[in-house]
Amino acid sequence: MIPIRTLALLTLAGCGNGWAPAAADLAMPDLAPAYPAGPFGNQNGQTLGDVTMSGYRLSPEQTDSTKATWESNIRLADFHNNPACKCLYIALGGRWCGACRQEQGSMIDWIKKDPNFCVLGVLQDGLKEHVDATHDDVDKWTQEFKQNFTVVAGSKATWAFTDSYRNQSNEIGMPFSLVVKPSTMQVAGHDIGTSPLLYNSAVAECKK
Repeated sequence: MIPIRTLALLTLAGCGNGWAPAAADLAMPDLAPAYPAGPFGNQNGQTLGDVTMSGYRLSPEQTDSTKATWESNIRLADFHNNPACKCLYIALGGRWCGACRQEQGSMIDWIKKDPNFCVLGVLQDGLKEHVDATHDDVDKWTQEFKQNFTVVAGSKATWAFTDSYRNQSNEIGMPFSLVVKPSTMQVAGHDIGTSPLLYNSAVAECKK
């Protein structure tokens, strides 16, 4: 009996009829880099744990969520495995939050001027504070602002991004953002509130 491994090699070598596989047939697919190991946390220098989220993978090429597919397998690992992503800005907000609404235009502009700057928009709350946004909330949010970046619905997992930054009443100002280095998925900084200057500070933090 021919060992399975030997049989596999013979199969790759052909069947003796002059056929040989093209180089592309033998090429192994590039393996995506493994997500960095823990311990995980959301403080500066700590690795942000991989999280699976649901929402729309919007982009500069597709800003209309009515023509996009709602996906339930969006992960932080997607940004780690994207070589074009040099700095990741994770912004948590709510439909009730005026400053969060104001921030959408700024983040859209950041991506327009810097394609290597990545944004993950997390609509944590709907129209009421501390009430997780629904699919319908995300639909209305994305249809209003036409974001050119991924937007997902908030969950307990994304709310954990704010751990230790909340006050004694378990509240936090919004928008709340984390700056993450995609190469290591380590937190480089955080901010509460919005400002046109946040892009510059985020890029500087990612380069440290």
